[in-house]
Amino acid sequence: MPKMEFYSKYEEYNKKNEKFNKILKEINNYLFNLDNSDQLEKIYLFFIDLKENYLKENLIDCLYILKHIAELLNFKQLNNWINFELNGYNYKCSYIPQYRRYLAVYFFGDIQYSFRDDYLILDPIGEILRRIENKEDYYTEIDNDERLIVFQIYDKNVDKLVIFCSNLSQIVYGIMSILSRFIWIVDSKIPIKFEKEIPFKKKYIKINLSNSLSNLYGNLIYLINLVAQKTKSYNLIPFLLRKLFENLIYQIFQKTLNKKHKDFYFYPKRPRGFSKLIKLFNYFRNEELLEYHNGAIDDDLMQFLKLIRSKGNLAVHQLLFEINDEMINTWEKKTNNLLKNLFFILENVPKNEILIDDEERIEKIENILND
Repeated sequence: MPKMEFYSKYEEYNKKNEKFNKILKEINNYLFNLDNSDQLEKIYLFFIDLKENYLKENLIDCLYILKHIAELLNFKQLNNWINFELNGYNYKCSYIPQYRRYLAVYFFGDIQYSFRDDYLILDPIGEILRRIENKEDYYTEIDNDERLIVFQIYDKNVDKLVIFCSNLSQIVYGIMSILSRFIWIVDSKIPIKFEKEIPFKKKYIKINLSNSLSNLYGNLIYLINLVAQKTKSYNLIPFLLRKLFENLIYQIFQKTLNKKHKDFYFYPKRPRGFSKLIKLFNYFRNEELLEYHNGAIDDDLMQFLKLIRSKGNLAVHQLLFEINDEMINTWEKKTNNLLKNLFFILENVPKNEILIDDEERIEKIENILND
């Protein structure tokens, strides 16, 4: 059940919302005045990833990336808002956004209370997304005026609570609109010089890509080679490698698995997490995919893939996480070896090649994914 607060003090709430609007103006003004090339260079790679995840509507990923940007810019107001959205608000918060405010009326049996009032949804955005996806604790109906309303069970003393809005997605739209504003402003600040290719003294990823692979992965590999030029930007490498390997393995499944097995890698409405994709790939590498790498993707490379997932997560969520020269150099050979074999699989496996009819194997795969 969503964490809700009955809010009878209209004037007090309006002050909280007014304060939030002032903070939004401060954020906009800060961004409009952002013209320090060193600051822009710091956030450039993260900003590219933020735009990509925004287009994919990966809201949680967007907030974590934006949090890293806010920390790099030492932008406390933006960081505080992100923390509230990720961790949840409470009744005593100094500000509460309008998009978390719901006009509601509650019932005892079939008797409607004689007034309407405000309720606040305080849950972390991750919990709200989960409830939207699973349709938990609420269901939608159309009233006599053909307005979409939401019924929510509130507590043992209130039989039902009717919220006059489309659904909990109101909160998602509120956050996405702020992200859109951030992206629009910063996009206009990125100098053209950041978009030009820079010649490298040494390439970290040395693979020559075909035209089709270059269109898909050329920009990301360019960014990895770019950040590998300077020790101070090494912390970005595991984050970018994680993104590269995750997208690549997902695309392999998207191409090679029969359409009836789509839920192996895409379930229920979004791609599987990277850890699940690794488990699935580990299962198929010694079966249907074996002839395309001839055992080159061994247990050692699979452990390396898990390491990249782990270190990539740390690089996003922990600002003080450090990567040194020795670690980067140790990874280099394994990175190129694994990429070479994954790219070969992607280009050479026929479409919809893998079809599994054996029920025991399907059950085993489902157990792997549900573990």
